[in-house]
Amino acid sequence: RSEFDSRQVHNLKNEKILIVKALVINKDKLLLLKKVEGVVGDHSGKWEAPGGKIELDENPDREILREVFEETGHKGKIIRKLSSWTWELEDIGGEADVYLVEIDSQKVKLSNEHSEFIWINPEDMEKMENLIFKNKFIEYLREANLI
Repeated sequence: RSEFDSRQVHNLKNEKILIVKALVINKDKLLLLKKVEGVVGDHSGKWEAPGGKIELDENPDREILREVFEETGHKGKIIRKLSSWTWELEDIGGEADVYLVEIDSQKVKLSNEHSEFIWINPEDMEKMENLIFKNKFIEYLREANLI
């Protein structure tokens, strides 16, 4: 708990946001979701991993499973937490906690945030077009030993 508390204080001082992202797998395939058109500025219509913004007082381990459920309709199982990732943009910064999560089916019930889903072989990630944070994704696939 102390690690999470110290991060909260750091983020409050610097007005940073926290997000959680999941590399969702099932039977050696990786799930990608397509953002609906007309939302989230330059992320509109692009592919991403399940996840989202969390509040500073929320537990990332619990929240990633909530996000996976909301965006896929499945209860996930955390295989392991991967390394965190910090970024800075013009007037905002943030930290992402990234997880390897397994779900028990490739049938996905999309939320209203996404218009499509695909299951791909992790090694095909480099060929994906319109993928948000593509290079980061590839790093995390390597860390998770999926490629």
